[in-house]
Amino acid sequence: MRVDFEREVTRMNNTMPYGYTIKNGAIIADELRSNQVQDFFRLYLDGLGLKEAGKQSGINKQHSVMKHILMNEIYLGTEIYPQIIDDDTFHQAHLEQEKRGKHLRKPQKAKPVERKEIPIQFEMGAVIETYSDPFKQAQYAYSKVKEAE
Repeated sequence: MRVDFEREVTRMNNTMPYGYTIKNGAIIADELRSNQVQDFFRLYLDGLGLKEAGKQSGINKQHSVMKHILMNEIYLGTEIYPQIIDDDTFHQAHLEQEKRGKHLRKPQKAKPVERKEIPIQFEMGAVIETYSDPFKQAQYAYSKVKEAE
């Protein structure tokens, strides 16, 4: 169990998901923050946007952080993390997020693929000048390369 805990903390880059804390070497649900996470899910399912649901629940974080909370399966509970969100609420929130996301996405028209021919025949003019700087010499030599006609 201790090895699993250390592996999980390392995986998280030493950051604890919102709503959890460590007490006596074990990850437990932080009473205040876990209630905020539950309120956030409820408010989101009631129709508020991610940012507003977070704000009203007391989690005043960026939109991307709120989406990460909404999508994070850790809140369903694991061997290490206690469950904060019940399965049904989590599933309903995901269905709602997918439904809202479909309305926001604009249909993309496929762009025609432009096929450009890549030249494979080249000619090189005479290299007349010489430079002591090898980079300058290479630049000069490459400037003499032209596409064959």
